[in-house]
Formats: sequence, C-alpha cells, structure tokens
Amino acid sequence: MNKEPLGNLNYSFKYKNAINSFKKPETYSAKIELYRASLNNIFFTPNSTNLSIYHRLNPHLNKLYKTYWELIEDTKSRQKNISVLNNYCDNLNETDLTFLGLITEGAQGLVTGNNSKYLAIICNSEEEELKILRLLVNKLLIEGVLIEHDVNLRNKNIFYELAEKLKKDTGKPSLFGKFFLYKTVRYTDVIDFESLSLEEQLNGCEREVWVNYNRGNENGYKWYVPHVECIKWHKATVKELREATVTNSRWQGANYYNTSGFGWVDYFTNDLKGFFIEPCPYSKNVVKMHSVSRISDKYILALLNSKFGTYYIKNFITTTHTLQINDGKLFPIITDETYKKELEDLVDKVLTLKSSNETSSIKNIEKKINSIVYKIYNLTLEETRVVDSEYLYIEK
Repeated sequence: MNKEPLGNLNYSFKYKNAINSFKKPETYSAKIELYRASLNNIFFTPNSTNLSIYHRLNPHLNKLYKTYWELIEDTKSRQKNISVLNNYCDNLNETDLTFLGLITEGAQGLVTGNNSKYLAIICNSEEEELKILRLLVNKLLIEGVLIEHDVNLRNKNIFYELAEKLKKDTGKPSLFGKFFLYKTVRYTDVIDFESLSLEEQLNGCEREVWVNYNRGNENGYKWYVPHVECIKWHKATVKELREATVTNSRWQGANYYNTSGFGWVDYFTNDLKGFFIEPCPYSKNVVKMHSVSRISDKYILALLNSKFGTYYIKNFITTTHTLQINDGKLFPIITDETYKKELEDLVDKVLTLKSSNETSSIKNIEKKINSIVYKIYNLTLEETRVVDSEYLYIEK
C-alpha cells in the first residue's frame, strides 16, 4: 500500500473500440498528478465516465485512507484501535461515503486438521449414502484392513472406526485423499446453527448434532453457496478442535460463527461473485466479512454484486483478475438509507430463489439492484450506459 513517487510525466492511453475494430483507436491524455492522487496509484483510462467517478469519490476516499488505513490494515491494528473504529461507525450519517474496510471486520475460518473425522456430506437419499460408503469400503479393501466377506454395508460406523484407526496408525490424516469425506448425514438431520443456544454455539452440544459447515466457494457461486457439508458440533468435538491435541487443528474465526456475513470469489474475469454466508462454522477457505455498522451485510453484498461494483473494482482498485481482502477493503460504500430496505428485500428474494434452485427470475431482480445502485452512486445516464451495456433495455 506504500505509494512510490512518480515522475512529472504525461501519459497517453489508447484502446480499440470493442464493437468496431476498424475504428481509429481513441486516445486519452492525463497528467501524472491525477494518478499520484489516486488510491494505490492505480492507472485507469481517463475517459469522461472514469474522470467523473474519480472526481466524485476519490478526494474523500483519499482523506479516509490517510486517516484510517493504518487502523484497519490488519487484524491486530483493527483490534488495537477498536474504540476509534466503533466511534466512527456510530457516527456515520445518511449518504456518507466510506470504505468497506471501515465498517466491517472478519477472519479466516477453522482448520480441522482431519476433515473426514469431523465433517460429513449432506445426503438426500439412501442411494447417495451407499454410493459414498462403497467408496470408503473399496479404499479399506485396497489398504488391506478389510476383507470382502467382512463387508456389511449396514454397519457403517465400523468402517468409520477402521478408517480413523488406519489414519492414526499411519500418521496420515488425508490418507484417503485430502477432499474425500466418507461420513454422511441426511439433510433432515442437520440442525440449524442459529437454533442452538449461545453456550452450544460456543462450546458444542451435550448431544451429538450436526450443523451446516461452509468449506468455501470453489465452484464460483454468486449470491448463495449451497450447503453440502456439515460438522459434528458435540462438546468433545469442539474441545478437540480448540485444543489441537488430537489433530493439527487451528481454531479460527469463532467470533463470527454465529453471525451472518459475506465473502467473494477472489479470482474473477467478468463479474465479481459475492456470496452471503449464513451463521455457521466455516473453514479457512473462507474469509468471512461481517458488518459492524448499521449498514447490513445484504446491503453491502448488493453493492459488490452490482455491475457498478465490478466496474469500480476493475478500474480503480485492481488491474488484475484477483481481489484480495485488503484491496476489497477499499471498496467505496455509500450509506444510503433511502434504498437500504429495498436493496435488502431484493437480496432476500435472490437468496430464496437460489436456495430453491428457482433461478429464472434472478436476472430481472439483478437489473433492479443495478438500477438502484446507479442512483446511490449518483451516476448520470451516460455514465450508467458505459458501466452497463444492457441498461438501455432496462429503461424500456
């Protein structure tokens, strides 16, 4: 984040019109002072839309950066300055411009050290369960700890015990494959984490229960990530994971297990893919961000997933296809109470449709979200059409 001094030069930027490759390339010129004053010294095409957005947002963002960045650059800095940041959030006014990093906090999640010991695949039928169990049995046969005539698929707990003993004896927790889970739980037997008492959420339950577990978003879902895995949330299990004596576990992110939040797929090409995270334990593959201000997680998610969100990130935050956490903290958030409830309701509709696999009307809802976001950031019609090539059709 350190800004290196730049020479006193003028730069010209050229690009070809993507619609008509035979058109003469347009040329833009800008003084280097423009980029010296930009966050991260990002070089952007100085067309009229970008210059308008830059002059509208950058001066105030620069002041915020100089005042607060060292307070939010990492977790230790945030904790050290928590009272200052809480006071800042408490005094945010309607239509204030702020950074995502100033109004949120978060952390990586849990490392179990032995996924197949603590996690299970959520199944919808006996056929699914038997298919996974047969895979485990085949692996045990190959390892020689099981012989064919001993196989009785009704005694799945015996196979689980054999697998755990073999992993312990060999000292290889991922003996069967790092991502191979062989335990299964019916979706009707998975408990809602929010239904547990605070004591149970923190320390586990007296009875053996399974709760949803978020192991990441490797498939690149937008808005909503289906729950396909669960974790045993028994007192003994939680104790083992906390103490890291049974497995090489790391107890991380526990302060956010019982909160909602959001994350994003850090690598993107066309559109940023942000997703909502429901309260539940989650893995190190997720950096869960959570709002600590009156601005909700769903409102922030709507801004990030809008076409303007991707446009701003690509032009003013990163020149790569990767949005790291510290870069994401620089995303500008406008606290517009006028549209807050409407955006939250639209996000709720998308999440409901996504969770039930009814996706046919989601595109129209996203168009409504985009239209609201353009108003929040005060884009003109001309700027909106640069950001969103489909906007002409929305207006009809």
